[in-house]
Amino acid sequence: MGTAILAALLTALAVGNEVRLVGPEQVEVGQSFEVSVEGLSFDLSIFTDTNVPPQVKWLVVPANGSLRSRMEVMIVMDDKPKWVVSPYVTVTLTNPGKVGIVLMVVQDGKGTLLVHEVTAGPFPDPIPPPPPDDKLTDIVIIEETSQRTPELARVLTSKKVSAFIDSSGLDFVAQDQHVVDEHGKTPESYQPYIDAAKKLGMPTLFLIGEKGTTFYEGTMPKTPDAFIELVKQYAKGNGDW
Repeated sequence: MGTAILAALLTALAVGNEVRLVGPEQVEVGQSFEVSVEGLSFDLSIFTDTNVPPQVKWLVVPANGSLRSRMEVMIVMDDKPKWVVSPYVTVTLTNPGKVGIVLMVVQDGKGTLLVHEVTAGPFPDPIPPPPPDDKLTDIVIIEETSQRTPELARVLTSKKVSAFIDSSGLDFVAQDQHVVDEHGKTPESYQPYIDAAKKLGMPTLFLIGEKGTTFYEGTMPKTPDAFIELVKQYAKGNGDW
């Protein structure tokens, strides 16, 4: 049944619809990914005993890994409800290199090929950007204090972290997202961090430079040692370590 529905969709090729395969261009070895067929919708009710769908097959060329043909089925309301199907394939590559995800369609003795090229890694780490002309000066943590995690509590109460901060000369603050000033308003200096933390998820760590450079914004490390090592990456020259 799955192959027949996929074949039904691809009969649109015979009437000149623009059809293409869509998927990632780079993946890691062992990472599952999807390739779909874009530009198709088909009413399955046209099939009869004499209206036979074409033969369809997904391939990985050269052979590399495994694939699984799948489909998404929807009901579209037009003049009357009709079934619309969208095919896709889940692929997992086992060796590095470039391959083609190929969809073969054969109907009435004529063949059609659709190909999507994918390169399987591993890939080298991207070259980091040059360091900014700035110096790390501030560590800011935004949290929801009522939901403080045990991991964050251990970092904030760690004597090792306290000694590290003292020796680094960095300004350090952990602030609740609901902090207000004497006028009952969010302090302007914290507003950008609070806004960012709400999007990123709390607790959020910010490492800020003297000129306002954001060296890091993201997940708060879960242990004192991990926190110290992360800060050290951006605080070279700030302390005796």
